[in-house]
Amino acid sequence: LWVEEYKNIKKQGFNFSPRFKCHYDENTNELTIDENKEYERIFPENINVTAIVGENGSGKSSILELINELSYEDIHIEKDYPVSFFELIQIIVYYDKIKNKFYIYKHNITATINNQSSIVEEKITSKSIQKILISSIPSHSQKEYLLLLDFLRNNNIDFPFSTPEIINICIHDDCNDLLRLIENKNFDFNYYYNIFEEDKTKKFKIFHILLLLAYLKNYKVDFDIQASKNYDDTILELEKKIDNDIKIKIKDFIETPLENFSVTSHHYVNIKKISNNFFKTYMEITKRKETDKLHDFIGKNVFIFNVYPQMSDGQYQLMYILNAIYSQINQDTIMLCIDEGENYLHPNWQKKYVNYLYKFLKDNFSNKQIHLIISSHSPFILSDLPKENVIFLEQGKQVYPFGDNQQTFGANIHTLLSHGFFMKDGLMGEFAKSKINEIIEFHNRTKADNMDKKALISEYENQKIQFWHIQNIVGDDYLKQVIKNHLIEIEKILLGKDGAKSEEITRARAYLKSLEND
Repeated sequence: LWVEEYKNIKKQGFNFSPRFKCHYDENTNELTIDENKEYERIFPENINVTAIVGENGSGKSSILELINELSYEDIHIEKDYPVSFFELIQIIVYYDKIKNKFYIYKHNITATINNQSSIVEEKITSKSIQKILISSIPSHSQKEYLLLLDFLRNNNIDFPFSTPEIINICIHDDCNDLLRLIENKNFDFNYYYNIFEEDKTKKFKIFHILLLLAYLKNYKVDFDIQASKNYDDTILELEKKIDNDIKIKIKDFIETPLENFSVTSHHYVNIKKISNNFFKTYMEITKRKETDKLHDFIGKNVFIFNVYPQMSDGQYQLMYILNAIYSQINQDTIMLCIDEGENYLHPNWQKKYVNYLYKFLKDNFSNKQIHLIISSHSPFILSDLPKENVIFLEQGKQVYPFGDNQQTFGANIHTLLSHGFFMKDGLMGEFAKSKINEIIEFHNRTKADNMDKKALISEYENQKIQFWHIQNIVGDDYLKQVIKNHLIEIEKILLGKDGAKSEEITRARAYLKSLEND
């Protein structure tokens, strides 16, 4: 991917496959692609993995956005349009592994592939490659949640935690807003249309009416109907306003999945025992007209779905990522981009994150060609990938923090943090570093030629309890000893040898006393 200019990325080339060595010369407009003879595959034939790492603002998300925005269509600009345009040049190189051919959609470019200039020129349509970009932050919308429940219902995935087994389906608190649309003042409406009706047959007919009303309201179908004491008459009148296929789906939804539910306001059932298309059918009934967005506001829902045991943020995050993949893949060649998907995951899960993705794709999409591109802040991601599969970014530019004899795969986490994530100031927390630096700076002041000894003695008397406490709680043994040496030297300079010895004896006695008390 050559980026001429996009946000903070300028004139940068990124290679997404260690199988090839790619170079674009912007001066000669020449693209050179050579096969990497030393490449050894560690992922299956149908899966390629690339990670993009870097500090905040380095351009990770920008690259994913750019990949997702790339169009495989001709760019057409009206010459007479009264606005100035800059020309957008896109070079698409697509390798078909089955035919062993490169397809190039180019604009004034010379391409050399393995020292041969013969190129198959063909326009690559947007249908050839499916692009999926998954955000790091779940929306927690009704649609996302229902798709997640459908995912749990229809998959047997080995998660690192116990997945919810029970679902509680209850009537929405605001369903009365729907019932009021057909309120009839000629009889005791609330008595006849009571959602807490104990008679099972009557209750499910009220459910049926509520779903019909939700569909009509959501699809903005005009109707002027008053409820009848006979539920079947009300259902018949409402059904006249909708198409036959959705009429059948609503009827099946009521009669089949819900038939064994209790007649109380809450229905607890095993998720696996719900029919296969239960949640998708509900989404189709309740979605807005001409859009996939579901209603998440008052008066549009019929049921509320809750699961037990409830999911933590980390559990929801991992299931959200896998469900987003599962629910969107529908073509044979996929560019799958996940932006910081390890967010909210415990470090132990981050350590397994790449393996989860790999196993999930391998087990569920073995017949698909998938290029997985993930951005990350986690050193665990780097430890699962060779450095050739990683793009390192710093302030919008690609950098190479690991030398020829260094690797990321299986490397020490501290090394990955300091090199891969450019933590030049070390791996210690800034607050701890600031407290330790106060001691170091005070030590330096006592050694200055122009020090005010009297003032420093007074300042030390006020600070010494905290200074020694900081030294005592430092976790690194070497650093702990260095700070102790600094403090002893401070006392010798300010208090003299005798004064320093007296302070040490006082501390030793206090320590012995604390041991006796324990």
